[in-house]
Amino acid sequence: KTDVLTRIVSAHTCCENSHSAMAAGADLPKSFETDSIAEVLFEVEQGETDYTCVFPVRVDEVGWHVLLGRKKRGFGEGKFDGFGGKVKVGERIEECALRELQECGLEGTLRRSAEVVVLFDSKKRTRHHIFVLDSEVGEPRESDEMVPMWFQIAAVPYDRMRPDLQEWLPHVLEQHKSLRVRGYFEIEGEGLTSGRILAPILLPGFLSEALRGELREAVATGGATFEFSFRGSKDEFDVALLWTWALLGHRRCQFGAAAPPRRASSTADSTNRLRDKDRVEERWQLLERGDSTASFFDRAGSCVALGFNGIVYGDHGPYIEFTQAQICWPTFTDHTLKGPGRTHFEHRNADASVKLYDQFKSVGDQPNPPPGQFAVQCNRADGYADYRPGCVYMACDSFFASGGT
Repeated sequence: KTDVLTRIVSAHTCCENSHSAMAAGADLPKSFETDSIAEVLFEVEQGETDYTCVFPVRVDEVGWHVLLGRKKRGFGEGKFDGFGGKVKVGERIEECALRELQECGLEGTLRRSAEVVVLFDSKKRTRHHIFVLDSEVGEPRESDEMVPMWFQIAAVPYDRMRPDLQEWLPHVLEQHKSLRVRGYFEIEGEGLTSGRILAPILLPGFLSEALRGELREAVATGGATFEFSFRGSKDEFDVALLWTWALLGHRRCQFGAAAPPRRASSTADSTNRLRDKDRVEERWQLLERGDSTASFFDRAGSCVALGFNGIVYGDHGPYIEFTQAQICWPTFTDHTLKGPGRTHFEHRNADASVKLYDQFKSVGDQPNPPPGQFAVQCNRADGYADYRPGCVYMACDSFFASGGT
């Protein structure tokens, strides 16, 4: 168990922030720019106060956790919040975030996650710069102001938080997404009187000029069925996806991190599928109903996923089904982006021994599968497999044959 936990944690500590390496000046599609109201809300006002707020996250064999602090005094006493404070005159935003974090015994690499403007009692306007700490160093300790406590992501005490946090923090913690969120909120007394979550920001300069040029050419050549492979972070993939689909007039399909509803019946409903089920359960003891405690590692020992949602038995062989939140995304550095006329994206680890199929459209209109080792032509009216949009799939036999565990 200790070895498994060590490998899980190390898999996530290897992910570095790549924002600084990207060039400036990305030309964003108009459909994804913030609207005029949002621009007014986010204009920096004279006398506006800047604050930082950091949310350390970590993963173990149970899943993702976030570190919150219960305030011991002052504004919001008794409520939970992240770790941060007021930016001093002449101090950089990141310097303030690290300074405040060190006061509770932690340090590490920060990732910008959100920017929130809050107007208190129609008078005091504050701007909050929100960060996620993916790989903390040190052990949290109680300070004069905060008592640190770890919570499972699913058990965050939102009812004991400032009202605006209840609105924007779930977006920050969901899948630990790399796209930044913007929010504007007005609070009177203890209640939220107005608020809005704006669309995720396509950060200027997030994609290099060279990559933007290649993406634009791929879209111009392939249209809705374009395909483009590149190496980069999941952050870059997410932005490239939004940007290219916007060029085609599409908004990216949005799926939550929660597990989809359990299937009413088994997908092993024919001779070929029952054969595959017997093999999977006998060789690897993987049950069709899934297991939230299972851990998957590639042959180099990097974490692939924590838990799985189930096994899908189709006419192309057995595939392990994951939710987006179960994937250890820092392990996957090579991506194949596709247009909205296709069915899935692809992600590979560093040595290409593991391949994920990131489904955004079903195959319900394809009665037969593409060629493959376990492919069987069954001419099914409802499609050759029940791949669900929003889920991620991995070929069972290929994973273990490549040295995965």
